[in-house]
Amino acid sequence: MAVSCTGTLIAPDVVLTAAHCLDASLMTMGFGEVNRVQYYVSFEADLSAYAGGGGGGMGGGDSQVLPPPDSAIAATAYIPHPGFDINTMQSVSGPGDFQDIGLLFLDRAVTDVTPAIVIGRDEMSQMKTGIEVGIAGWGQQ
Repeated sequence: MAVSCTGTLIAPDVVLTAAHCLDASLMTMGFGEVNRVQYYVSFEADLSAYAGGGGGGMGGGDSQVLPPPDSAIAATAYIPHPGFDINTMQSVSGPGDFQDIGLLFLDRAVTDVTPAIVIGRDEMSQMKTGIEVGIAGWGQQ
C-alpha cells in the first residue's frame, strides 16, 4: 500500500512533512496491521501511478506493488512531533495547534534542490502586515 504526502526540503537531508503522514494507524484505515514502513522522497512531477484506486498503483486493492521511482531517496529515520496525537485530528474544522508536523531524515543529501528557509521564533518579529510571504503547507482548503 502506498501513502502519498507532500513535504518541504528544509536541509539537504531533511524533509518537513505532516505528522499524520507518519502515523502507521492511518495506513490501514483501521483494518489490519502495519508490518513494515518505508518512506521515500521523490521530486518526480507525476506520481499518479502510485495513487490508490487504479492505474496500476500501490493502493486501492491492487495486488501489484510498484517500486519507488529510480530517483527516489529512502528515509533512514522519521519522527513526528512528540506532542502530536491523531485523535485530536478527528474533528478539525479550522486552524489550530495540532502539532501535525514531522521530519524525514534522508539516506543521502539532495544536491540539486535548494532547501526552503523555515523561520524560527526569533524571526517572527520580522513578519509585518502588508509584506509579501510564501507559504507551503498541507491539508484541506
